[in-house]
Amino acid sequence: MPVNPKGCKCIYHQSFFGILRNTVTCSQCKQVTVKEDPFIDVSVGLQGRVKRRRLDEPGAESGEQGELDLALCLEQYTSAEQLAADGYTCRSEECGTTSQQARKQMTMKKVPPALCIQLKVSPYPNVLPSRENN
Repeated sequence: MPVNPKGCKCIYHQSFFGILRNTVTCSQCKQVTVKEDPFIDVSVGLQGRVKRRRLDEPGAESGEQGELDLALCLEQYTSAEQLAADGYTCRSEECGTTSQQARKQMTMKKVPPALCIQLKVSPYPNVLPSRENN
């Protein structure tokens, strides 16, 4: 459903339609491959909860966790990642069709006026506290 026909003036597309840009750069020949995908929401993991490591911070002794940071979650969502050789096949003249290491970076080419964000909760109890039944 997120495909936005050119010039669509409906409230749905005007409000929620965006474009993600995936850029993959081959580590061997430096060829850049760009793919753009439409989106209506993004699904980010709650990676912002990190255990406090410094002893001078309150709660460090108890292993209390830091606060959630949506900006950090979005930063991690769009941060560059290294793809293993078995995860990318370069199709340049220099590399042929061989598997190579590559760097993948996702950016938002078009951010909608209303950005819908899904927060993925980790099933691991040490990442987020579980609810206790009273």
